[in-house]
Amino acid sequence: MKEIIFRFNLVDSVTLYPNLKKIIQAARRRVMRRHTKMKKNITTWSSKLFLPEDIVAQWARKDLLTEKNFKAVFEILSDCRELFTSEEV
Repeated sequence: MKEIIFRFNLVDSVTLYPNLKKIIQAARRRVMRRHTKMKKNITTWSSKLFLPEDIVAQWARKDLLTEKNFKAVFEILSDCRELFTSEEV
């Protein structure tokens, strides 16, 4: 808190302290919600894509796998699996 007040040269920091505390707590809650949602997505996507969670997590962190492009990634992986299984026969 003191670091924020010092870094941004906030005037009358005593009266800003409660407001800053609320802002920081709200930001932490948003971050925690985002992390929780991402963990749930990774678990769900992992089971649907038949891939290990660590690989799905890496793709999600690199923005290669998102909620918007999940369907496309799923179709691409399905096509690849079909291609590899048909060659083995």
